[in-house]
Amino acid sequence: MATMLKPNEINLARLNNAEFTFFAGQICTYVNEGTVEALHVPQETYSAFSANYDKLIDLVDQSRIASETARITELDKQVDDLLSYFFSTVKTGCNHPIEVKRTAAQALQNVMKPYFGAQSLPQRQQVQTVDGLLKDLKKDENKAHLTALGLSEELVYLEEMNAEYKSLIESRAANQMANPVESAKPIRMEMYDQYDEIVTTAWAFSIASPSDVLTAFITKVNKLIADTNQAYNQRMAERKKSTEENKA
Repeated sequence: MATMLKPNEINLARLNNAEFTFFAGQICTYVNEGTVEALHVPQETYSAFSANYDKLIDLVDQSRIASETARITELDKQVDDLLSYFFSTVKTGCNHPIEVKRTAAQALQNVMKPYFGAQSLPQRQQVQTVDGLLKDLKKDENKAHLTALGLSEELVYLEEMNAEYKSLIESRAANQMANPVESAKPIRMEMYDQYDEIVTTAWAFSIASPSDVLTAFITKVNKLIADTNQAYNQRMAERKKSTEENKA
C-alpha cells in the first residue's frame, strides 16, 4: 500500500511578519494553481485568507515606512550639521586674515544670509529651503568663493544628502496615505485557522478521493514548510552568532 502523504507541522507563530507573509503568499499561489474546486477548499475560507494576505502586504510596507523614518532622522541630523558647518565657516571667514578668503566669505555671506537658521525648519520646508540655497551656491559667480573656502566638496555632499532626504520624505508620505497602521497579530491569528482549514480539507479529500492535483498541493506545502523552517533556523543561528560576537 502506498505511503499516505500528510501535511507536515509548522509553528507559524514563531515566524516574523516578512517570513509569514511570504509563506502565506505561496499558499495563495498553490491554491490558485490547483483551484479551490479541485482542492475542495471552501471558497469563503480561501477568500478570507487571501484578503488577509493582502492586508499583511500593506503592513510589511508599513514596516518599510518605519525604516524610512529612521533614515530620514539620520539625514536630518547630517544635513543640519553640514548647514551649520557651511554657515559657521562663512561667518568666521569674514574675518580671515587672508584677503582672498575674507572676500570669498563676505560674498557668500550675502548669498547665504536668507538661509541662516534653515536647520530649525520643519522637514519639508527645510528640504525646499536647502534646494534654494544649493541653486544659489552653484551659480558661476560663487564657485570660486566656495573653492577659496574649501567648501566645494561639502557642497556636493549637501546636494546628495538633501536629494535623498527629499525623496524619502515624499516616499514616506505616499506610503502612509496608502497603508493604514494596523496590528499584524489579529490578522495572523485569523490566518492560522484559515490555513489549517485549507490544508486539512485538501488532505482529507486526498484520502477520500485521491487526485494528482491534491497530491501536488500537499507536496508543495510540505516543501514550503521545510524551506521555511530551514530559513527560520538559519536566521536564528545568525542572530545567536551576532549576539555572541557582540559579547566578545
